[in-house]
Order: sequence, then C-alpha cells, then structure tokens
Amino acid sequence: MPFDFVKGSEVKIRVNGEILGGVHSAEIADKSTVKKIEEYLSDIPVAEQKNTVYKIKLTLESGSLAPLEGVELESVQISCGNTSVSFGECSTESISVKIPPDGAALHTVTIEARRRSVENE
Repeated sequence: MPFDFVKGSEVKIRVNGEILGGVHSAEIADKSTVKKIEEYLSDIPVAEQKNTVYKIKLTLESGSLAPLEGVELESVQISCGNTSVSFGECSTESISVKIPPDGAALHTVTIEARRRSVENE
C-alpha cells in the first residue's frame, strides 16, 4: 500500500490497519435517514426504520494521481490520545484531485461507512 507515516502528528488515521500519511485534513459527518413504515391500506405510521451512513472526507497529498484506488477498504480508524473512532463496512464514494500551479497535488477522498464505534483506552 502507498501509505507512509507523518511524524509529529497527534491524530493518526489508519486505513485497513496501516497509518495513512500526507493527510492535510479529515472531516467526519453522519447522514441519517428515517423511513416510516405505514399501516397497510392507510397512511398511519406504525414504525420507523433509521439508517445512518457515515461520511469521512480526507484531504491528502500523495504521489499517486488516485490514492486509495484499487484498495479494498475494510476499516478506517481515527485516533487522538486515548480515544479512537473506528468505521467499518467502508467503500470509496469519490476521489478527486486539485492540482494548483505550484504542483503539490491535493486529493479529496470521500469514504462511506455503515458502522461506527468509539473506544476509550
């Protein structure tokens, strides 16, 4: 895998257990939708089904034009100090690249995850 370690960082991001280097920023959001289950032949809601998808947007610098392309995403873990947030059932939603005039390409990788857990050591 094309990952390398960035020294001096307090926040570590791991993809499939390996530390991801060159990360400029990370953004996490959750998108929840609620589907109402209605009674047969009426509009009366009898139950709700909640579905949450977590979005992880990473901005990183990489020598490759398409970082994480071809990588089978299993998990993403973001840790800082004693707290770690793990995301599972991941898939790459999109990869885009911005190449400014100075030549340092910045990639934005958006990952979708279906599971999330928080661990405190």
